[in-house]
Amino acid sequence: TASSVYSVRNWLWEAFIYTTMVNYPMKANFLKPLPANPVKE
Repeated sequence: TASSVYSVRNWLWEAFIYTTMVNYPMKANFLKPLPANPVKE
């Protein structure tokens, strides 16, 4: 249904947003302790 498609789109959008928020070149500690560059290509 259109509602399901919208829900999946929002879930994917938020996943990308959170990934970019925590992929810093230095350690971060605002969501939880993370190492520098925690996202691998």
